[in-house]
Amino acid sequence: FFNTFGTDIYNNAAYSLLGTKNVLTTGVEYFEDKQVGTRNGAPRPGLGDGSDSTIGAYVQHATTFWDDRLTITPGIRFDKYELTPTVGSDQTQTNWSPKVGANLKVTGAWSTYAAYSEAFRTPSLTELYASGALGGGFNLTPS
Repeated sequence: FFNTFGTDIYNNAAYSLLGTKNVLTTGVEYFEDKQVGTRNGAPRPGLGDGSDSTIGAYVQHATTFWDDRLTITPGIRFDKYELTPTVGSDQTQTNWSPKVGANLKVTGAWSTYAAYSEAFRTPSLTELYASGALGGGFNLTPS
């Protein structure tokens, strides 16, 4: 069986400063997956027991200029991923993910935007267990 638990707590703080509108968003996320490699109470070949968890903290700051026509939004996120298999050794991976975006309102009905961002993705338990064993020889690098 497979269980997932997760939560996301965040706050948006809006304020004005030097003629600009600003929104500061901060937050924390936590997700945990647990897998037990059984089917109908019997061990299932190729699937073992294990768990993984990810905790992430993020902040972004949107500032609006030029009579509310241009919004610039930089941000950054930190993630920590932990894999705990029943066979093999625990593994931990951390990553910083930056982002920046811009939105320009051309008219009241049209806008254009550009954005750059990086993301951190770790393998799911299903992807890790697909080889038949978990823990030995995995090279957990972000993708």
